[in-house]
Amino acid sequence: MRRGEETIGHATEHLSGALALGGGAALFLAGQIYFRWRLKIGANRFRIIAAIAALATVPVGLWLAIAQVATLVLVFGVLLAAEDKPRA
Repeated sequence: MRRGEETIGHATEHLSGALALGGGAALFLAGQIYFRWRLKIGANRFRIIAAIAALATVPVGLWLAIAQVATLVLVFGVLLAAEDKPRA
């Protein structure tokens, strides 16, 4: 088998891992959004944006898995910082 055939044959090899990581984080946030919506606890605006951003990390994961993990850490860090409210 020639090198080009191997590349084409395994073009989506890393897709499942990248999709599982980004999709799992987005699914986690979607569950939190639904839970908070049902109990009427606070706004979900930042969590919706973070869920979309988590899905947007899938192409990064196709390039390099550790970069996707770092990007997801950044997404969740920004989410926590955006939702941080001063306590009285």
